[in-house]
Amino acid sequence: MELTQAFITELKALFPANQYYTEPSDCWVYGYDNSRRHALPDAVVFAHNQQDIINIVKLCYEHAISLTCRGRASGTTGAAIPVRGGVV
Repeated sequence: MELTQAFITELKALFPANQYYTEPSDCWVYGYDNSRRHALPDAVVFAHNQQDIINIVKLCYEHAISLTCRGRASGTTGAAIPVRGGVV
């Protein structure tokens, strides 16, 4: 799944530049957990508060973009892997 320009424009309006990544080389490390599986996310967003979470969930919903929640990715089940791309 590739992010649309409309999605990226809204992402930039909602979050400061130091709070998200869209370059594949920056996103690579956020595509795996201890299960050793890997899938590259299209974007990574760092939520700093409850409103950030609300904003990214709404944005992903409005644009039909997959959203994968991730903590420290220490799990071994693959639950933090963005198998459909989208946002982590």
